[in-house]
Amino acid sequence: MMPALRLLGLIIIGGLVTIGVIADQRERTIEELPSPVVVTASDSRTGTWFCAGGSGSVGAATVGLEVVNAGLDDATVDVQLVQADTADGQRAEVVVPAASRIAVNLPQLAPEATWLGAIVESDNPNVVVEQTFDGLSGTDRAPCATTTGTALFAADGATRLLAEGESMTLLLMNPYQDDAIANVRFDADVGPDSISAIVVPARRVVAIDVTEEVTVAARVHTSVEVTAG
Repeated sequence: MMPALRLLGLIIIGGLVTIGVIADQRERTIEELPSPVVVTASDSRTGTWFCAGGSGSVGAATVGLEVVNAGLDDATVDVQLVQADTADGQRAEVVVPAASRIAVNLPQLAPEATWLGAIVESDNPNVVVEQTFDGLSGTDRAPCATTTGTALFAADGATRLLAEGESMTLLLMNPYQDDAIANVRFDADVGPDSISAIVVPARRVVAIDVTEEVTVAARVHTSVEVTAG
């Protein structure tokens, strides 16, 4: 069996949170997509998507975006990167033609980034945004988030790195202007563990190597509580 990467992406939005879980799948290809067209900025925004992200071009789960326009009119989409190493993420605006989809190569916008996510704003209510992942165990995709809550949970993690080649990374993304603080609890078949008072700086992504925190676990359930931000 091929090594499995379980990448859990979480988003912190002020004092509220939302979650996206990316589990490994059998390898499948993503059809060739046209390159985005850069245009001038638009002041109109009708939808916002929060994409917790993944790794850069040399990481375990290289992240990209796929923007789908199901409407009859062209859509203008603003993509702003949220990175681990800087609060000043790159921006790009793309046009998604009616009834089509566009791939956005996030690592191309920030080649040196180790971990990165994105905030996506659209002027068209018919736009849907997904994250795509490319790793050693194949490809995967997951929808970006549009809703929030006060706590979040993720199951189906594993950290049997030596025995099964499994690893687990937890991503916390703070897309706003104030720092956030979170407590993380891991309930695993090898016993509980926790990390308290994790600071997620404003406009940053924080990656937590769960494989180092909870070793040789076949099952890891994660819960996150935001205490400030």
